[in-house]
Amino acid sequence: VLCTVNRQRSTIFPHSAGVLRSLRTPPCARETQLRVCAFSDVHPTALPGQVSRTPPIHPVDDQDSQAVDASKQFCDSVGSPVDLLSLVEHRMPLEDMDGAPALSPFEEISEEEAIQIQAQPAMPPVSISLKDYVEQSETLQQLLLLGVDLWKLEQRPNVGSMLLRLDFQMDVKERLLFLKDVGVEDSQLGSLITRNPFILTEGLENLKARVEYLKSKKFNQQAVASMVSRAPYLLNFSIERLDNRLSFYQQTLGLSAEKILNSKLLRIKERHLFLQYLGRAQYDPNQPNYVSLNRLVSLPDNVFCSDVALASLEDFELFQKTL
Repeated sequence: VLCTVNRQRSTIFPHSAGVLRSLRTPPCARETQLRVCAFSDVHPTALPGQVSRTPPIHPVDDQDSQAVDASKQFCDSVGSPVDLLSLVEHRMPLEDMDGAPALSPFEEISEEEAIQIQAQPAMPPVSISLKDYVEQSETLQQLLLLGVDLWKLEQRPNVGSMLLRLDFQMDVKERLLFLKDVGVEDSQLGSLITRNPFILTEGLENLKARVEYLKSKKFNQQAVASMVSRAPYLLNFSIERLDNRLSFYQQTLGLSAEKILNSKLLRIKERHLFLQYLGRAQYDPNQPNYVSLNRLVSLPDNVFCSDVALASLEDFELFQKTL
């Protein structure tokens, strides 16, 4: 209670009804007229014309009376509120007013406090291996469970950083479920992604449109699943590119859907162009130097080069690099 005190009685100050009213009083007036007292042994009375809002003070016992006397002596010795604040600021450090001293960042802590600190390890800013990021990346963890060979992917330019940017729940999971719906077996997912990790960045609508295009070319669900598993990059091709390739297989080479399915799609055109470069692309059985389509499709590279192209495997590999 903010009040004026004398030896006879205490009178309620007109501005002590609330904090805001007290703040309106000029500082000099508060300094000369107000004192802060915790207790009083006299009953405050209201000024004439005012209604006192202070509840009556009941008599105190001997123990409380001693506390009151000590409090009065403290108030009389301090004087004005300004003197009291100066005394507090002089004798009490700022950190004591907050209840606990401020901790220095260089202050040592106990082993018990250190154990309670749980900090997530930060991702390495630079690394040449994806294994350094496995603990912090859910995507890498799930890909490992699928059987993806991360050590192969990290050797390919920009693939490692691409995988680290992918969110498993938002990016990877939906595409894995799509591949399962197409018919790719769980045991084949790891190998497929190892050979074609970029399928994880393809739009779902584009992937669905390409599957529907293959079905429109008389490939059933099982055939599409087999094609995607054997040629992982197939679904990365645009519909226009797919149409050009299938037209080449079906119209230029005269291969049926079954033969296309049972062949390595990405190598047929390479072999045809290699034979064309050598002047040996002759598929008419009535003409000399006839090349059987079955031999073009089914033979391994070394046998194809020696028996059909009549060239070395090294020459064929060098030609592939020019495509």
